[in-house]
Amino acid sequence: MDEKPKRLPMLLTGMSARLLLLTVFFVMLSEVFIYAPSIGRYRINYM
Repeated sequence: MDEKPKRLPMLLTGMSARLLLLTVFFVMLSEVFIYAPSIGRYRINYM
């Protein structure tokens, strides 16, 4: 029973992949911070 631990492909473990994931995360976060007040402003102006 000599099982090797499953490893992620090199594509997902490299520094460039981490940088890409962090970039995507922060872009999505900034879109939420921009889009949410825009929705609120639209709602107030509509009423």
